[in-house]
Amino acid sequence: MSIDFSLIIPELLILSSFLFVLLLLIFNNVTKLKWLSYFCILAVIATITLTFVFKDRMGIVSDNFLEVSKISNFFRYLFLFSGASLLISLIVSKVEKPGIYVLILISIFSAMSLELSSNLLSLLVFLEIVTVLSYFIPTLKFEKIDWLAYLRYVIFGIISTFLIIYLFSFIYGMTGSFSLNVEITNIESVSLLFIIAIIILMAIMIIRLSLFPFHYWFPPLAKEGGFLTTLFFSILVMPANLLVFKEILEKYNFLDFKFTVYIVLFFLCLTILFFNIGAIYQKNIWKFLAFSNVANICLILVGFLYYQYLRIYNMSVYNMFFISLLIYMISTSGLMIGLEIYRIFKLKNNWGNFLEDIKGGARATPILTLPLFVLLISQIGIPGTANFLFKYSLIKTIIGAGGYINLTVSIFLIINYLIIFYYYGRIIFNMFSGIKKDITVNSENKEIDILKKGLRLTISLAFIIICSAILLILGIYGIINTKFYEILMNLF
Repeated sequence: MSIDFSLIIPELLILSSFLFVLLLLIFNNVTKLKWLSYFCILAVIATITLTFVFKDRMGIVSDNFLEVSKISNFFRYLFLFSGASLLISLIVSKVEKPGIYVLILISIFSAMSLELSSNLLSLLVFLEIVTVLSYFIPTLKFEKIDWLAYLRYVIFGIISTFLIIYLFSFIYGMTGSFSLNVEITNIESVSLLFIIAIIILMAIMIIRLSLFPFHYWFPPLAKEGGFLTTLFFSILVMPANLLVFKEILEKYNFLDFKFTVYIVLFFLCLTILFFNIGAIYQKNIWKFLAFSNVANICLILVGFLYYQYLRIYNMSVYNMFFISLLIYMISTSGLMIGLEIYRIFKLKNNWGNFLEDIKGGARATPILTLPLFVLLISQIGIPGTANFLFKYSLIKTIIGAGGYINLTVSIFLIINYLIIFYYYGRIIFNMFSGIKKDITVNSENKEIDILKKGLRLTISLAFIIICSAILLILGIYGIINTKFYEILMNLF
């Protein structure tokens, strides 16, 4: 089997960086390498540059195994951005355990390779590398962890892996091939098999995306694991799984059955409602973000579901799925890293009640508050921000589809929009209210100059400002130009 390595230069660079760091740790007995995080970030930046330089190089890497397309190139940028965010988060938290950098680099490589896969086996291998590595992230960073929550996640992960293997073997039985490019032409003759396969796929989705009623593994793990664990799952593990579900649903026409659409919609809407209401009552910031991030992932999946079901081959509607995922990654990464910086310099300890602890943020850290404010209003979906374009386009598409069920779903999403407005609005309100006097070593009424706290915080602050600026630019430009989605996708 011949392989055209020139088509996968970005993946090879990340893989080479992973091997370099791994060999360095094997042959050097070191526990702390302060320069390692900067080396990894430079490797990611170099890979992004190479991806842009070779963005027009597309084709088959190897027959029925890997294939480079415009969409796969977009996901390269997406997961490289996730990797950069994770590496910056390690700098913010002063993580000096080199093993984490090894895990993150190979996770980036595997996530980038998912969309390249034109074969079920390669799709399975790359997805499970990300999944298995996620078992180690919570244990490497923190000395204290809720082992019951951790064990629950590992057990669910193992069960879902067995279900994925069974699903793929089922698909092979229906198609006679592991290729993702094989179409099932005679649906009537395999209708019963389709129903069984759909049930298995929905079970995997419910577990992997922490949908209701299997919602109790991710938020507790986020609460105990903290900042890095929540960020890793939110911007890498869950988007990687979402990409796999998108590939299977799209390639094998699982949504040709109307009842499938209704059942998946039911679970997604139930999860969105449950998680949005649940977020209101959270006092731990990472558990709160776990609830809101899962709800956002479900909303993105609803958008893709409607594109597939309605068969609207309009580029604006189709590109909406990809752009919404990009917006989610940017806003989530920037917001979480910004909140962690605030925690470090305002609290000096873990969040007790984040709504109380964040009081006075605008006065204590004005240079950080402005980009955080932009990220928060983007999460809400205020007009002029990128997230507004996605939510507006989604509701407009659903209403335009007509029918009682679609109207019900659109009203449901509007109600949830109001809930999101409420619980993110509380954070904004508290940021601009008075300072809480009794919780920090910096409790006195004075401004904290983050720019004087060292290079690591300056880099992190620059990253947050860039994220907020991108969301504002995309939001304003999208209102001005109706062909926003097509133009943005053409950039990749």
